[in-house]
Amino acid sequence: MENKEIHPRGNGDTFDYMFLGRLQLDCKYFIGCGGANPKCLWAQDVELHISKMKEFFNSFKGKQVPDWISMKDIEDFEFKMKYAKERAQIVLI
Repeated sequence: MENKEIHPRGNGDTFDYMFLGRLQLDCKYFIGCGGANPKCLWAQDVELHISKMKEFFNSFKGKQVPDWISMKDIEDFEFKMKYAKERAQIVLI
């Protein structure tokens, strides 16, 4: 029987892809129905959330890079989320 290295979270790549997908869904919700409420984000902070997405995306270098999201998509989310956050603050004032 072949001895394979076991990732502490199971299959590391699978977890990383799924988690990046979850972060992406959080962004869509935040911009849409979430009302720019940071509590609907995994990180509960726009900057930290985007930073974590970039970290996970960059971890795929040399591996199979996801075809359903790009760094440009993440940067677009960052721009839209910062705008949504500013707009929500203006409405509350």
